Amino acid sequence: MSQTQCDQDKGCPNLVDILGYNRAARPLTGAFSNYLLFHTMPTMIGLNHPAFQIDAESPKLRTWLRAYFTVLFVAFAPIANKVCAKRAQLKFHRHQTIHVRYLTGWLSVWQTLEYWYRLRGLPGGWFGLLMILVAALAILSDLAVSGLVRAVTVPSRCSFISGVVLPPVPVPWRVIPSNQQRAYRLAFEAQSISLRNGGYGGIYRKVNGEPNFRADKLDVVGSWNCEDMAKPQDFDPDTLVPVMINRLRASGVLYNNSLACSTQHADKSRSDWLILSASVPDGVEKPWDVQVAMDINAQGPHKPINMKSFSCKMNAPAVEWILARINSYQTLAKWCLGFTESLENRTTAEALLSQTLNSMIMVGWNAVVSVSEVPANVQDSTASTQGCLAPRASVPWPVSTLFLVDTAFFVCMALYWLWLLLLARKKGLSNRHSWEVGASPPCDLLQWIRHSSTRHGSFDKMTPISPQHRAEELRNQTWPFQFRGPGYESGGLGKSEQY
Repeated sequence: MSQTQCDQDKGCPNLVDILGYNRAARPLTGAFSNYLLFHTMPTMIGLNHPAFQIDAESPKLRTWLRAYFTVLFVAFAPIANKVCAKRAQLKFHRHQTIHVRYLTGWLSVWQTLEYWYRLRGLPGGWFGLLMILVAALAILSDLAVSGLVRAVTVPSRCSFISGVVLPPVPVPWRVIPSNQQRAYRLAFEAQSISLRNGGYGGIYRKVNGEPNFRADKLDVVGSWNCEDMAKPQDFDPDTLVPVMINRLRASGVLYNNSLACSTQHADKSRSDWLILSASVPDGVEKPWDVQVAMDINAQGPHKPINMKSFSCKMNAPAVEWILARINSYQTLAKWCLGFTESLENRTTAEALLSQTLNSMIMVGWNAVVSVSEVPANVQDSTASTQGCLAPRASVPWPVSTLFLVDTAFFVCMALYWLWLLLLARKKGLSNRHSWEVGASPPCDLLQWIRHSSTRHGSFDKMTPISPQHRAEELRNQTWPFQFRGPGYESGGLGKSEQY
């Protein structure tokens, strides 16, 4: 099991249960609206597709993106207003008359809708639709950044400074490792953390107990694999241990080099039996296998015993020298009660046996392993890193799409403005002329005030009978002007065509 990568969403229930990690029991963090926004809604509308992962803190990225969109749309308005003025100037230059709707300049979305409602027409022609669209993009961009850019963790490589590190070269001494040392607990818990984070279990080159540890193939040198051997065998509660061992040996599910341990109760009765056996006795320097028989019922004293057998073999050629240095019988005798304690949930026996034996190898090169740094003479490029879950800011495709669309709108509007400037210059319509009285139609509030103060145009000739009549007249109003710029004759009214 340790060589198979666990599903990141479903986890590894076998090892997760033993550590008390219950996903269903986790409290719902945050308000209910946040849960709907970040969990339910993205799934419903398909926002959980691959997204850009940016190496940045999500709050800072959200602030940066919102600032970018704000500046973009603030800068968009004056450029668009200049475009409206140039369009009106060029349109009047071409036709000598212009419809009122082209003289509004760039409006906010509410002003655009009000103009549309009152005058039954869009300001600026098709530019009115652009005003509404840009306003919608500004609102949508801000909401998308606030709601969809969030923190995620992704598989990566993180720095490793110190921890439990396998030696780069074999040690010459025989070993009886201890399972009471801190290094063993660190090695055991590291496998649980890795599996919970969606990584690999097994024998690791190095561990340091980091909660974001997620082992990848570069971290694993191999693993123990435990498999069910045969059908469980039943024994009476008062069956003697030698009788059980002999019967199991006769069935071929235990080696000769066997030992047993159990839980002792107040009445001196025993239960929860565990029998361990190694294929090689002490003093023989060669790798060995383990055969295990355990009472999977674990119902307590004076209850029927149901012994299930497992065969455990190590597949890790790079560290077989560690297994060969370990005195098998003395080590299993020392570790037997530790096995019993870790096997409280015996329905996951194979996974827990593998995890315990993996931990034994990680600390099996010395009696007591201390925390150390990676040796400087290790020529492995991954020696100073380990697999991990690294924090990233997730930018889903709607946000990235809005970023590109908004930027494209801004760039196109700026290029359109430059093109209109060149076109106006080609026709001899400079900006200097546009501020002379009557030189071009007014297209923003300041120009309308300036124009009104000079009393050029025909607004002063209109008699405001009622708001309804005024609106009806404005819907069909064309605007004649007197010009004082070059290329125009003073006086005269424009044609009555509408544009």
